Amino acid sequence: SFTSSILINMLHSALDLHTASRPLRNIGGFVFGYPHLLPLLQKGELRKIFKHVKDHIGNGLGGRNYEPILCLDVNGVTLGSYYVIEYAIPLIDILHLNSEELNLLLPEINGDVEEKAKEIVKRGAAIVCVTLGREGCVVACGDDERFAKVRVDYVR
Repeated sequence: SFTSSILINMLHSALDLHTASRPLRNIGGFVFGYPHLLPLLQKGELRKIFKHVKDHIGNGLGGRNYEPILCLDVNGVTLGSYYVIEYAIPLIDILHLNSEELNLLLPEINGDVEEKAKEIVKRGAAIVCVTLGREGCVVACGDDERFAKVRVDYVR
């Protein structure tokens, strides 16, 4: 199986290369969208990765005193994969998936896409964005308190 330690070491290597040319303070978010690695992560490993990112990119590093935005794209998730992300849900600021992936993650929840997206927000994600192809998307959001520590300086 793939462990959080492997990815965290890769992340540190990338940050070392990144900081040589650009200050760390320019990192405002972390997107994990590695679909072929997601099934290899065991319970709690994704949470360890996200917690490490929050602890090492935020908390004053590089002159910052707020947390980075953490995004997870579960592209290619399979039936029964919720256990991979369940411990990380409270750390996820933005969860991106399509309606089929949402149904694969929450097969036990009866209801439409909006109800299932709201269920993930209840479990701790700040924003759940479910794409519906040509029909648009459904976005479910938590409360404003969740983003009290997150600040966006600018968007390019």
